[in-house]
Amino acid sequence: MVDMDNHIARIESIDESSPRAAIAEVMTAVASLNTGSVGQSEFALRGLPDRLQEWLDKLMDKLQKIAAASAEITSLTVSVGTPFNVSVAVTFAKPS
Repeated sequence: MVDMDNHIARIESIDESSPRAAIAEVMTAVASLNTGSVGQSEFALRGLPDRLQEWLDKLMDKLQKIAAASAEITSLTVSVGTPFNVSVAVTFAKPS
């Protein structure tokens, strides 16, 4: 079963003060959620949509804080597919 409490806590614990490090942690957290949900039966995933929405809300909040702290981020995209397939794409400005 997908442990949404652990996934939510992981997103909440990301320190956004270093944007590049924070984005790396976000990517790891997203990969962990995707990997944890692979092979789960429909029965195991029932009841999780509300928890997934909570996780996505926390992810979006964290990404907004990271982007606000960085002049280097030029674009940020989050895609959600079914079942439980989340991807995040971030573009950083080229160093001067």
